[in-house]
Amino acid sequence: MENPSEYVDGPSLSQVLDALRAGLVLALLAGAIAGVVGVLVDKAVPAEYTATTTVLVAQPGADLSRTGLTVGPPAPLDLEVYRRVATSGPVLADAAIALGSSDALQRVRIKVDTSNAASSGVLRVSAEARSPAAASAAANAVADSLVMWDRNRVQESLKNVATILSRQVASLDGRITASSASGQEGSPQRAALVSLLAQREDDLYAVQAMQSSTTGSLQVLERAAAPATPSGPSAPWIAVGGFLLGFFLGYGVFLLRRSIDPRIHHVDQVNRITGLRVLTKLPRKASRSKDYRSAMGLMAARLLLELPQRTSPPVVLVAGLEGGRTRPLSATHLAFAFARNGRRTLLIDANDQAPTLTEVFRLDPAGTTTFTQVLRAPDATVRPARIEGPTGASIDVIPNFGAGSTPRRLIDESLPSVLLGARERYDVIVVDTPPLLQSVNALAVAQSGTATVLVAALHRTHAPALRDAATTLGRTPAAVLGVAVADPSRGPWHFQRVLAWSGSRRSARSVAVDWRS
Repeated sequence: MENPSEYVDGPSLSQVLDALRAGLVLALLAGAIAGVVGVLVDKAVPAEYTATTTVLVAQPGADLSRTGLTVGPPAPLDLEVYRRVATSGPVLADAAIALGSSDALQRVRIKVDTSNAASSGVLRVSAEARSPAAASAAANAVADSLVMWDRNRVQESLKNVATILSRQVASLDGRITASSASGQEGSPQRAALVSLLAQREDDLYAVQAMQSSTTGSLQVLERAAAPATPSGPSAPWIAVGGFLLGFFLGYGVFLLRRSIDPRIHHVDQVNRITGLRVLTKLPRKASRSKDYRSAMGLMAARLLLELPQRTSPPVVLVAGLEGGRTRPLSATHLAFAFARNGRRTLLIDANDQAPTLTEVFRLDPAGTTTFTQVLRAPDATVRPARIEGPTGASIDVIPNFGAGSTPRRLIDESLPSVLLGARERYDVIVVDTPPLLQSVNALAVAQSGTATVLVAALHRTHAPALRDAATTLGRTPAAVLGVAVADPSRGPWHFQRVLAWSGSRRSARSVAVDWRS
């Protein structure tokens, strides 16, 4: 057996696809639930209406650059500045006052769109409210407040310009008066001062005129009207968004759980964990007995090619980690597969924890020798139960009646001689061993075998336990041939239904076998 520690349990492509396929149902269910919840929430949330006011950003009509002043009428501000100002406290406070209430905008969302303003020179002030009238009133009030703010900004700038011009006029007038008093009325300096005074007085009159007529850089181009239809929430989009959110969240939860789950979920993991080859993968649905029989038949044919190379006749141990019916199911089908290949086959139920074969075959304890009786009297005449199948193949079964611990000392002392006597009568001996994790007798039975088939169940067997079991069995005299992987993920394994094809419940009968001869 290869060293399991050399294998790294990394996900392969087939494992990823298998995980995605396994989590699809959960993801779809989570998505459907989230979509339905989204629609219900949408119905509970009141509808919202959106109204938009269009504002034009105009260029100033006056040019005062000839005044020579560094302070002039302001140009339009940057569009991003207007967007910030529209949602600032002073503008919103003025808009609320215009609406007649200081809290009129508390349940209104204001948005300013400047995406196309650079090319079109247009701002769009939008308001979202729970009624059409409130939305249109809020959009118009905020737009008017923004226009008024910009108008006040321009008038304040013109007022500052007028103040500076008034001071310049007064200063020039004083200088002219002083030059006249000093007898310089005809001098060139006085003439220049008189000309500059006249220019400043004209500029002052122009600025004062603009103060009374200026409208600023903004102008309402189209006022908002009450919208006829709500703008949100949109039920279809909420349903789609909820479904996608639930879908990916469901997948995320599933994959997270799968990533921290210590159990094996894919056949590829078995080889990487144990270093053993996978002999066969048993069908997922227990009702498909033909597929199960075919899978075990192929595995039996493969084993028959190898078993003659070992001690003959071989004792094949079917070992598993947990209880349940996966392991005895595999042992029974393997025994019938050997029988169909013309081998005289004996099946021994050495499981003293939860014997299963007696229930399946409905054997009569009064007329059949049990495993414990054989161990206590290995030289006595044995009466195994003969199970005949519809194809004519038959196997002999030594069952176990009732759960109870068989003394290990009895197994160590008697089982080798029992198997030695059985080898004189049979070509292949199949032993259903106790579960490795539940019985100390499992390793005692393994000491008397010549070959072992380890059975692992997907979604049930834990990877660390499987690795330890493979390592432990590798230390026994029986050669570990490989792993038979079962997939019981689709509900309980209907054991009796799987074996019904053999007609075993009606054809079981006891036969006498004298191993002393």
